[in-house]
Amino acid sequence: KQVNEAVKVSLMGANVAELTAAETTEHLSAITQVYKLRVSELEGVLGLLNQTSNTARVRNADLLQGLSNVAVVGKRAGFSLAELQGILGAGVETTGQSGRQIGNALKASLARIERPDIQEFLSRRFGIEATTAEGGQKNRSQLLAEMFVAYQKLNDAEKTSLTLRVAGAHQAN
Repeated sequence: KQVNEAVKVSLMGANVAELTAAETTEHLSAITQVYKLRVSELEGVLGLLNQTSNTARVRNADLLQGLSNVAVVGKRAGFSLAELQGILGAGVETTGQSGRQIGNALKASLARIERPDIQEFLSRRFGIEATTAEGGQKNRSQLLAEMFVAYQKLNDAEKTSLTLRVAGAHQAN
């Protein structure tokens, strides 16, 4: 029964994402493994992706490709699947880049904000603390939200500085 359900969802996903069934299965499998989803939950995941693609200028294929690319790092950083796909959708819509490119940029940025030199830079230059008052690490979702709020208030030179340090020169483009 689960195999039939998985095949059905993969075919539905392939149809809405305009990918082959094999590609869709590969992306859904990656997401399923990382987020420990049951086959019965995959139809809901497709619904979530479809809703995002209907409200943002992003294709389901971009969301699936980006998610399968960044899911491991995103989950480790504390992002729910819904949060991660929302960030990807916004990134694709805002930049016009592919889901795979946004996924790579997000993966690189999440890895870089773990570095002590980047955390010190965020604290010193922008007042963004990576740790809680008690000394523990902040959830990376919260940290990105704080970075986004701070970014909105920066001038162009400061935005460039923040982007280059956090994302790295290659991903900043």
